[in-house]
Amino acid sequence: MKILVVDDDELMQLTLKTVFKGEQVLFATSFAEASELLKSEYFNVAFLDIQLKKGTHGDGLDLLKLIGERDSYLPCVMISALDDRATVMKCLELGAVDYVAKGTVSPEAYRLALYKSAVWRKLLSESPSGRVPKTLRGDFDLSQIKGNSTKMVELKSTIQKMGVLPGPFLVLGETGTGKELVAKALWAAKRDSNRPFIAVNCASLPENLVESELFGYEKGSFTGALATKTGLFEAANGGDIFLDEIGELSADLQAKFLRVLQDRKVRRVGSDKERPLDIRIIAATNIDLMEAVSENEFREDLFYRLNVHQVRLPPLRERSEDLLELFDLFMKEHGFSEVSLSEEAKGLMLQFKWPGNVRQLKGFSEYLRANLDLKKPDLTAKIVETWLSFNQIRSKASSQSRPPIASFSSSRFF
Repeated sequence: MKILVVDDDELMQLTLKTVFKGEQVLFATSFAEASELLKSEYFNVAFLDIQLKKGTHGDGLDLLKLIGERDSYLPCVMISALDDRATVMKCLELGAVDYVAKGTVSPEAYRLALYKSAVWRKLLSESPSGRVPKTLRGDFDLSQIKGNSTKMVELKSTIQKMGVLPGPFLVLGETGTGKELVAKALWAAKRDSNRPFIAVNCASLPENLVESELFGYEKGSFTGALATKTGLFEAANGGDIFLDEIGELSADLQAKFLRVLQDRKVRRVGSDKERPLDIRIIAATNIDLMEAVSENEFREDLFYRLNVHQVRLPPLRERSEDLLELFDLFMKEHGFSEVSLSEEAKGLMLQFKWPGNVRQLKGFSEYLRANLDLKKPDLTAKIVETWLSFNQIRSKASSQSRPPIASFSSSRFF
């Protein structure tokens, strides 16, 4: 992994060189030096100090804006001695993936930021829109949710009606159906692009760090907490927070999250002070929460508190009329203006159950990218059968193990 660190503090450079031992780390001390490196080198992640010597060019925030314009796929982590909500919010609004207070020299803080950056890149690569997965721009709208089948038209209508409500929202759907896109559309329905949108995958964060990431922590509250850190709930204040894979939260965290929902207040780890929150909660899961409640794996009171406005995403097999439209869209993203499908190939695609849904279809298009002639892209039954040969076993296992999605809702539009 190649990491860019932009900081004029020699001690900080030495710290990060030690923390990222084994990785390829390049250093820059100014806006101009970093700008030149970005022209000639490819980086997987950038760590930017906010308070660079401004000179005739710019500081860390200016560099963050520049990177957003040049390469929106490069995740940026801001580092600074400043640790106030206004600074954190400004960084997130400009597209930063994470923010680490400079006084926090614990290696875990920087390694976690590196881990979150890798997750951010993965989400971006899997997003059907291929665009900003964390902090939204003002141009997101329902047109980015693809499909014109009856079920998708109903879904978009539901999002428009629900999106102006105070929430909370529970988004249900199998893996790969696009739950984060729906969360973004609910955010966008408020028509205020200045409201923050924070996306958190509860399953991707290490269990021992989930609480400190969501709630934040006070200096000295645990080993390595050398500075106070604002949590993601506070970072989302005034906007929406999307909690994906909510069913993966531990029993202890479920209880603490319930208090946030009920009281609209958050308490940092190590603090006795509660801070008021003005946020909308959007939770999502691909498991049957009602079954999880019956098996004492998910709190019943939390389920009913979350299940106020429910949105269910249909699996791809239930909207096969959208399949070819989505396929054509993905192939165009790979540079194929038009793919010629034989009737046999088309039949195989329509008969397949697509257990991985839209995400799996996108994976199929990526396979074809390397197996079709760009000048004469003819998709034959043999090519589809080859791909199916190493997907059928996974499909069978998925269909047998997948629990039904809960359909109960106390407030539904369809």
